[in-house]
Amino acid sequence: PTMSDEETREALVWELDKHVTRPADDYVFDYCCRSTGENGQHITLFTLHADDLSVVTAACRAVGIKILAVESEAVALARMVDKGLSSIVIDLGEHITSMTLFEAGFPVCEQRLDWGSERFTRAIMESAAKSYAEAELHKRTRNCLLVSLDAPPDEMAVFNATEAVVEMISGSITQFVESCLVSRPELTISQVVLTGGGAHMESLPLNLGINLLWPVRVVSPLPLVSCEDEIIASGFRREEQRLSVAVCLAIRGLREGDLC
Repeated sequence: PTMSDEETREALVWELDKHVTRPADDYVFDYCCRSTGENGQHITLFTLHADDLSVVTAACRAVGIKILAVESEAVALARMVDKGLSSIVIDLGEHITSMTLFEAGFPVCEQRLDWGSERFTRAIMESAAKSYAEAELHKRTRNCLLVSLDAPPDEMAVFNATEAVVEMISGSITQFVESCLVSRPELTISQVVLTGGGAHMESLPLNLGINLLWPVRVVSPLPLVSCEDEIIASGFRREEQRLSVAVCLAIRGLREGDLC
């Protein structure tokens, strides 16, 4: 049966006691109701370590910022996902990668991994005997994931090393999807969406798509906002993937047509 907010929160406390191993004082939680029907309510539940929240609130108070809401990256990124599709969103950062399964625009499963696009940098370092700075520049300015069959040995070495990283990422995505489908076997994945600074690598969507069962595409957050200042807009275009989470957080509560 449909419950009031107070009744729902009380019921969730009991559920959290069953599934969360930390003491109740160690975390805070919130929820959103995805749908209500004959079978009851479908709820997405979010928890956050209380100490992490305290650090954020203390920092904001120190500089005079009033906190209106605390929102997870997954909920923010939902604003750039097609709500009609079941999507896997890969936020590929430099050191951290998050994978989120979205169903009808709601995050239903999430995993954070302690690796990121730095793996490509280190693969180039080792295969081409470059410094970290040189390898990072190579990664950003050259298409090391696409070479011709008659490419020089040094280019092939870089390709083989970076392609091994692609295969590792593909395997991680596949394992994540398989773990999600254990509890939702009826779900059909429509696409994999890449975002984050690591998504800038040329040919990465193509190479991932070859290894996966689903189409892979890079999505920009910029269509979500308009900006009158061309200088700011050009800066956004240069770093659009790196700014995905920031843009999606910033537009919380804005109406269509509002300026950033």
